[in-house]
This record gives sequence, structure tokens and C-alpha cells, in this order.
Amino acid sequence: MPHFLRKFLRVFRPLIHKDKKEILKYPEINLDDICGSKLGKGAVKECFRHKKYSDRCVKYADIEFSRQIVREINYFNYLRKKGVQSDCVPKFYGAFRCKDKIGFIQECFLAKEDGGCFDSVCPLAKVANQIELHNKVQQKLDDLKSELITKNIIALDLHGSNIIFVSKNNIHRTVIIDGLGTQEAVPLPQLFRPLGRLKIERNWKRFLRVYPQFSK
Repeated sequence: MPHFLRKFLRVFRPLIHKDKKEILKYPEINLDDICGSKLGKGAVKECFRHKKYSDRCVKYADIEFSRQIVREINYFNYLRKKGVQSDCVPKFYGAFRCKDKIGFIQECFLAKEDGGCFDSVCPLAKVANQIELHNKVQQKLDDLKSELITKNIIALDLHGSNIIFVSKNNIHRTVIIDGLGTQEAVPLPQLFRPLGRLKIERNWKRFLRVYPQFSK
């Protein structure tokens, strides 16, 4: 193998999406011990309340369809390793495996009236077309975009149900609850800020095509 290729792999191998052998390194658990009632189901993942903690939820997928969820796990671990902290990113409590499943535990955003711990929870889709709230929502979205660029946080899946506004004890947050990380096998946008900014700007423009009222 050429020297330059060995050097390239040595630098980037830890950042390439984990394969199934590496997945086996995740601690094995029993889903019945942590999964409460189901919160939702997407094309690949399922999401459940955590049985013991009202501020956490459990997300998992079949190992054979694990690429997306492994990407998210890798990205959460990357942010933790780099010391990147942001209110727009859910807290991450670790990954796990169970027979033919792989998943992770993250912060859960449910209102107290729904069994959660937040005073209020509101998805963007619910208020996007409320004219009286436009300026307030616009400011929150501007602040969110600024936070993504400043801390080079990559979010692939920006839409009205994925961006939520929450408050607890008079602390307000705008959170992207799903779809974090990059799709590239070698995630250059998370390594090089100029590439990260370009990707964030592209994703934001795609988001504004759905919500042009926030394009100013």
C-alpha cells in the first residue's frame, strides 16, 4: 500500500462510519429494560420513551438498516470528543445493541402534560404560519443557523417536525431532534469548517424552500 494511502487511512479511519464488527463493541442490553411506550416510527428508526427517565428516549433500528443510526451515533461521539456543546443538540446518553438491533439513548422533548419534563414543547410546523409569531420564530431560526455555523454542527434533516422550541424553568431552547451528522464516508465537512459551512448553507437553503417565509 502506498505511503500516502496508509497515512490517509490512519488519519481518517476513526471517522469512517462503523461497520457491523465495530457495532458489536457497543454494550448489549435488553430492550424491555429501557423501552416504555412508543413515541414514533420513521422509515428506519423507532423511538420509545425511556422506562426509567422522563427526560430520555430510546431510538433503535435493525442492524441491517443501521447506516443512518450509526452515522448519528458517530456524530454524537465526535461532538463529545471535541467538547462541542450546544443547546440545539439533544443530550446523548450512549449507544447500545440488542440481538439484531442497534440504537442509542438521547434527551427526550415531551411536555409535562405528556409525561415529559418540559414546561412547553412546540414544533416549528405548528407555528410556522402564525403571522403574529413570525418575528419571534424568525429570530429563533436566525439564532439557530448562527449556532450551527459558529460551532460547525451539521444537520441533514431540517424540517418543521424536526426543529422544536422548548422551555423549562424560563430557559428557552431551539433544538434539532433528529438527523445530525454527515452522509459522507469520510466526513470532511465536520473536519474542515469551510466545507462544514458550505454544507450547512446548502441544507439551510433546502429548508427555506419549504419555509420561504423565513428567508427574509
